Amino acid sequence: NEDGTVIVTADYEYGATPVAPADPTKEATAQYTYTFAGWDKEIATVTGTATYKATFTATVNKYTITFANEDGSTIESKEWEYGTTPVAPADPTKEATAQYTYTFSGWDKTIAPVTGEATYKATFTATVNKYTITFANEDGTVIVTADYEYGATPVAPADPTKDATAQYTYTFSGWDNTIVAVTGEATYKATFSSIVNKYTITWVDGDGNILSTEEVAYGDTPAYTGNTPTKTATDEYTYEFNNSWSPAIVPVTGDATYTALFTETGITPSTYIVTFMDDEGNVLFYEIYSYGQTPDPSYEVGKESDAQYDYTFAGWSPALGPVTGDVTYTATFTATIRSYTITFVNEDGTTLYSEVLEYGQMPEYEGETPVKAADDKYTYTFSGWTPEIVAVAGAATYTATYTAEEKIGSGIDAADNDAPATKVMENGILYIIRSGQKYTSTGAVVE
Repeated sequence: NEDGTVIVTADYEYGATPVAPADPTKEATAQYTYTFAGWDKEIATVTGTATYKATFTATVNKYTITFANEDGSTIESKEWEYGTTPVAPADPTKEATAQYTYTFSGWDKTIAPVTGEATYKATFTATVNKYTITFANEDGTVIVTADYEYGATPVAPADPTKDATAQYTYTFSGWDNTIVAVTGEATYKATFSSIVNKYTITWVDGDGNILSTEEVAYGDTPAYTGNTPTKTATDEYTYEFNNSWSPAIVPVTGDATYTALFTETGITPSTYIVTFMDDEGNVLFYEIYSYGQTPDPSYEVGKESDAQYDYTFAGWSPALGPVTGDVTYTATFTATIRSYTITFVNEDGTTLYSEVLEYGQMPEYEGETPVKAADDKYTYTFSGWTPEIVAVAGAATYTATYTAEEKIGSGIDAADNDAPATKVMENGILYIIRSGQKYTSTGAVVE
């Protein structure tokens, strides 16, 4: 055999040709598998004592190296020759749960030169997720917002309030949902109970004396139930209550005073009620005019702007003229479409572009493409605006948003390049020392 051990020995006559035994074998090692490659010399006819030694061809063994996920599922499996160092695949990922986000933290053992079958399992670092919890008013405006870890219980702010309206007074009655441990984004909205407001209604006779007062709920129509109002006679006139009041009785929206109206029963010119209304049919006020007089109202008439228009009083319809009977005049208004400032700002709040547009127009950014400077870890690409651009309904600000792309770098390239560096030569090799870390001249970290 190759190691000198005898496989077979026999005596042959001079001139005979020896017969070789069956092909010998050589036991494989972890590194090699051996194949019989013949005898060390050609077998010839016997002319004297001779020894033939087996020879073998060595083939380097290959082994399957497997890279697996944390759950054992295969990421990559391939054969590597004995003694070579396997190259790991790209860093695997692990899907986040509601509770955790996972970051690849390496393989379960150091990757070493191949000596046999091996499996490397991915390991991950778990980070507890945080979620934004918002406490908002009934109308959706934010009271407070904060990030809480999964499983934490949010702390509600002090009880919010809601401004009273003419019709209601409001009392905080709790949040729309029970506050529970955090499992994701959540918004809790304040809820309120309402009480209908009451207002003082005062009834006055023809001489300005109070006949009675009462509390009446918002929206109810008051009704006078006392004695018939009177007005003191003058030398010229006597007066008879004509079952009407000034102003005209309307459903309650606030404190109100109603003064009794009278008909003069002595010798007097005929008088008529002139009613002034807004453009939605609501009574503004009444005035009494004698026949032939032209109304000259001193009441200032206005109409509140809405999101789309500003309104300017344009006069009465019909045009004011001499009174010939009871008459109603309606206020008219000129509508002017409103304009608003639309601002586009960068992520840091700097103004990129601003324009003034009329209500209903669609904003369009006409400035240069927004940019955001790269930092040590990321480069940034402009990806759009927030909130979504919509037709103008009021002043608005749109903020540039960016997509972050993580830089790939290590060693000296990823170090603090602003830190002072020291160059040293050791055993003919140039090293750079920066921020306490030693690097080769190519930027590799020296262990």
